[in-house]
Amino acid sequence: MPATARVEPLHTDTTQRVVIVGGDRDALEWLESALEPGRYEMLFVDEIGRAYSRIKEVSPTLVVLCSSLNDMGAFQLLTCLNLDEETRQIPVHTYTTEWDGQDSSDDATGATGDPLLASRPLPRN
Repeated sequence: MPATARVEPLHTDTTQRVVIVGGDRDALEWLESALEPGRYEMLFVDEIGRAYSRIKEVSPTLVVLCSSLNDMGAFQLLTCLNLDEETRQIPVHTYTTEWDGQDSSDDATGATGDPLLASRPLPRN
């Protein structure tokens, strides 16, 4: 699947846009059961690093963020959305999965690639 996949627009006056970040088949099945059929245009963004700019561009009525518990990129996205006056009012639903078992100590920069956001153990006194 490309970095951004799009479901064909329905082109009705009552269609609402939903951006799904990092979603998989399980998330799509959950969404299809939760959302009223025919009322939503869904935009999928696979890469969390592109999500903020796509959300700003699309101005959706809902964002669904699918991530694991240890995903610093998801935390950074939530922070950016909350700090931005244009995106602060957009409801965000998080679909959180358990830690996938990867050892985060192997990657010193964490999920975002930013050394400032890397997870480090807290010092003990």
